[in-house]
Amino acid sequence: PLAPSAVLATVQGTRVTFQWSHGPLGNIATGFQLQAGTQAGVVDIGVLPVAGTARSFSIDAPPGTYHVRVVALN
Repeated sequence: PLAPSAVLATVQGTRVTFQWSHGPLGNIATGFQLQAGTQAGVVDIGVLPVAGTARSFSIDAPPGTYHVRVVALN
């Protein structure tokens, strides 16, 4: 599937919320993954599965710098 678009991350205290939109062809993804790392292109913190119907995900995280990407899955 095409990548999610309009990905936005907001932080309030220790709560991080990610929001995204369907790819330009609509919802053809059966799931998503949030992949987190300590630097761009690295997934050394974790991979979080998210349902294909979701358009947002929230999690508490300790202070720090994170690189996160949202990946669509089939």
